[in-house]
Amino acid sequence: MLRFVPVLLFLMGHLVEAADPVIAVVDFKKALAAHPKAKELEAELRATQENAKKVFEAKQKELSELQTELQKAVAPLKTKEGNTEKNLQAVRDLQDRGREIQQSMLDVQARTRQTIADRQDAVLPELASQIRGLIATANNGQYAVVLDTSALSRDGLPQVIEAPGAFDLTDRVIALLPTK
Repeated sequence: MLRFVPVLLFLMGHLVEAADPVIAVVDFKKALAAHPKAKELEAELRATQENAKKVFEAKQKELSELQTELQKAVAPLKTKEGNTEKNLQAVRDLQDRGREIQQSMLDVQARTRQTIADRQDAVLPELASQIRGLIATANNGQYAVVLDTSALSRDGLPQVIEAPGAFDLTDRVIALLPTK
């Protein structure tokens, strides 16, 4: 009985070689990025970032101008005649205004990050679900395993480093995407 094992292994090896690949790969991120709604979301988020950037830059300019004004207000405090309660209060008021501007800049950044995260959380799960459905459609039961080549492990390395003989379904999935 043991003498047939090498023959069986030899025959099984040839059968596996001749068979079509049982593994397929797909670049999930590429397929997701090709989705029309993902492109719309990207444009929307870019516009949100640009608007926030304009507001932030205006606040930076205001803060810079306030800094110049503050330097002018501090100068008289260095002299005995200019070191008055009125001048000191003017400096305090300018410093308070500077802190308010800095806080508003932080608020703009936080609101922008939250807006972007909320929009992504609202749209991306639906798109990912659609892509998974399209992967199943593109696979059509042909492959036993479909691996995502864009997924990263905890170490930051691709989970699929090499899959020789695997069929790439990415283009099929992208072809199945809706046009709008």
